[in-house]
Amino acid sequence: MAARTIDLEGVPEDQARAIEEQVRYWRELTARRRPATVRDLPRWPGIAPPPEKLRRREIYDDVG
Repeated sequence: MAARTIDLEGVPEDQARAIEEQVRYWRELTARRRPATVRDLPRWPGIAPPPEKLRRREIYDDVG
């Protein structure tokens, strides 16, 4: 991606530094992010059977 610039002319120096810090923060945060995968999801054994083992009767109370 090409570098972008933001015109801060007329902005006080302390506010310009605050903007720079914000950009730095968002850049670092974005670099640390990665897409979640199925392996990242927590698992608790014994709480629920795999979905393919469930029937409608076991999922919904209104089915008799």
